[in-house]
Amino acid sequence: MLSRKCEVDVGYFLSIQTLRALLLTISTATKQWTVVRSLQSGVIVTYSNPVYPDMPNALMYEFPCMQRNPLTCDESWVLILLHPVAASQRAFGLYFNANGIKQDRLADWENFWAPLHEVLVKLTADPIHRTRLPGRPAA
Repeated sequence: MLSRKCEVDVGYFLSIQTLRALLLTISTATKQWTVVRSLQSGVIVTYSNPVYPDMPNALMYEFPCMQRNPLTCDESWVLILLHPVAASQRAFGLYFNANGIKQDRLADWENFWAPLHEVLVKLTADPIHRTRLPGRPAA
């Protein structure tokens, strides 16, 4: 049994194909996530809130990835590691306040990660929902 001071550190490996489907399920007219393949060894995931006037630009985080089969460019063979420690912020949010424009990295992370993490936890806790993502066959 874990003590109260010990936290379980959990990351998620997903294919780009699965991540795209997952992001479709949480994206709305006011909150949108997208995946952009990076030319380096990572994948960039963006978050934007186009109708929120106090956050005029998109957030971008790069996550490491690995190619499961180097002979194909198929996105289902590229695995992304989603974990807070693995994230590298590439574009910062700008927020309007009474004094002008400010940056807030903590607000950036909370806006980006909280909804994504919530759906990842639900999917890993309930194996029935794992196959219900768009683009995936039912079990």
